[in-house]
Amino acid sequence: MQRAVVRELRELGWLAVIAAVAGGAMILFSALPLVVLLLGSFWTDAGVSLEPLVRALSNPETWEATFVTLGVAFGTAAVTVLLGVPAAWLLARTDLPGKGVLKTALSMPYAIPPYIMAIGWITLLNPRNGALNSLMGLSGDAAIDIHATWGIIMCLGLSYFPLVMLQTHSALMGMDPSLEEAARTSGASPMRVVFTITLPLSVPAIASGALLTFLIGMASFGVPYLVGNPGRVKVLTTAIYAAIDVGTDEHVAEAVALAVVLGVVAALALVANRWLVKRGRALTGGKAGRPSLVALGRFRVVAAGALWGLVGFALLLPLSVLVVTSFLGTYGKGLVAENLGLSNYASVLGDTRTLGAIWNSLWLAAVAATICVLIGVVASYFRSRTTIPGRAFLPWFAELPYAIPGTVLAMGFILAFSQEIWFGLTDVFYIRVLLFNTAWILLAAYCVKYLAYGVRASDAALTQIDKSLEEAARTSGASPLRVVVGVVLPIMRPALVAAWVLVFLPVLGEITMSILLFGPETKTLGVLLFDFQSYESPPKAAVLATLLALTVLGGNLLVKRLSGGKLGI
Repeated sequence: MQRAVVRELRELGWLAVIAAVAGGAMILFSALPLVVLLLGSFWTDAGVSLEPLVRALSNPETWEATFVTLGVAFGTAAVTVLLGVPAAWLLARTDLPGKGVLKTALSMPYAIPPYIMAIGWITLLNPRNGALNSLMGLSGDAAIDIHATWGIIMCLGLSYFPLVMLQTHSALMGMDPSLEEAARTSGASPMRVVFTITLPLSVPAIASGALLTFLIGMASFGVPYLVGNPGRVKVLTTAIYAAIDVGTDEHVAEAVALAVVLGVVAALALVANRWLVKRGRALTGGKAGRPSLVALGRFRVVAAGALWGLVGFALLLPLSVLVVTSFLGTYGKGLVAENLGLSNYASVLGDTRTLGAIWNSLWLAAVAATICVLIGVVASYFRSRTTIPGRAFLPWFAELPYAIPGTVLAMGFILAFSQEIWFGLTDVFYIRVLLFNTAWILLAAYCVKYLAYGVRASDAALTQIDKSLEEAARTSGASPLRVVVGVVLPIMRPALVAAWVLVFLPVLGEITMSILLFGPETKTLGVLLFDFQSYESPPKAAVLATLLALTVLGGNLLVKRLSGGKLGI
């Protein structure tokens, strides 16, 4: 056994070296921060102690933030189910007109970072000068105030209902329709079939989507801060940020304890989600044919209109407000001809801070996407093309951090890399690693968080490559590395380009980890947008938000084209 493994490693040559380096990097930048975070919650100057955790849990503000966080998470899950499940059923099981275009349009809110959409809703519904409040003549106590828990839930729900919709739609399309057909032939009405057969069989997929949006509601930072902070609504992620912002040892210890609590709840939700996914596969397997579509009759136009109305409300309305706001010269003067112009664009794009943030975000996103794709190929190739024990270690480590809240990961990075790290290679030769307040800590965090995209895209592409092509190249004398570079990668190119864009886009506007890890010289677009909206100028924030939204939408359409519709939103 050992000899066979050694022989296979020798045959793999440089591929084995690359995999070992990637595995070491994953242990350093993925496992180490989480271990340090966990230990940090039980460590004081006097040694191991439960004091930090007890102090955090005995603080009434911690419990208040926890209950608000749970309320936001449950509320987000409820809204996504109420919007996503009916939309999925209409798209999958009825004769709705224009279903292809509708599905793409309904998916778009999920593609845009939710804090961008939240800025649009703040512009519409803030109590002082919100556009809808002004239009309806509401002011003072009568004004609609989005700076509340319901505002956070609404923004997150409208951004993430496509996640539930897409999962439910996939389950409905993969479901064996024989039970539904049998119920109809027995005289059951279409609606009775829906409530007694279709929805019960779809429960695992619906519950899985609801759990994911629950987890997103727990882990979200940008929307709760921008929407909730003016109304003094505090959730766990914003409480962690506030504690880090204070910076004292006591507050940092409190932030660590809060991050551990958040991580534990997220882990429990993930375990439940995996169980539901497996159960859903078992219930939807064995598809026997296409289901007959429910004829909507005179409600056909009404249903289509309702879904297009949802597109307008969830996507077009906040985006339109952002675009209009970006052209306002003075925010308080309103929408009049003399107040419209390009001064905000000139101011933002001519600002050295913007140019620095654009450069930081572009190169960090490009390098992170490249690293994620390359490591993803190696990890996936080892899992599917070798027999080495532990070959699933790297892919598993690559996918785990994606499910961990970004705030928790950032806290782990702060604790693990806030001091210099020395690696002794020999008695006289050492490597010094200092990541804190540098661009490298951002790059490492982005790679750890989004490496799952590279692995999943590589897995999907490798399953479609016939192994005989690689075997033919090997018998011709090509080394394993030559086979990967010369045979495998060219075939995988469309999927890998799509995966590269899928990593590049979220990193470009990332805010949750960036706001905790950026340094004086490493502000990113997400951080600058956060500063504009919170402290400086909403019209300037609208300029950046508009440009980011258009970039993300265009990038997702490019991904769908490159992958033949298999990847992207």
